[in-house]
Amino acid sequence: MDEKKINEQQLSQVSGGAENGGAVYNSGSINLDGGNIVNDSAGIGGGGSQGGAVYNNGSITLEGGTSFSGVSGGSQGGAVYNNGNINLDGGNIVNDTAGIGGGHGGAIYNH
Repeated sequence: MDEKKINEQQLSQVSGGAENGGAVYNSGSINLDGGNIVNDSAGIGGGGSQGGAVYNNGSITLEGGTSFSGVSGGSQGGAVYNNGNINLDGGNIVNDTAGIGGGHGGAIYNH
């Protein structure tokens, strides 16, 4: 499986939303190297949403200046929900929340 690399120019000031993985849903192999994911959310449509910015069901590497800020996940993983392999090599995760009043992993939920 070929790894996909997303750099700062491709991932900059992303703001969106989805049921799982507000900005990125990965079931392969991906490397995020720089960029800002801000004010993102998972939980559009309600239910047991996971990963406000990233839902990973494969292999992911977060490098360098990758930054998550003001991100919220429905029930698990305010910034990142991980159900695979994760490698953290720098970056910032700040002011993120999961499941206001009963969620798990405000920054990262590792399953």
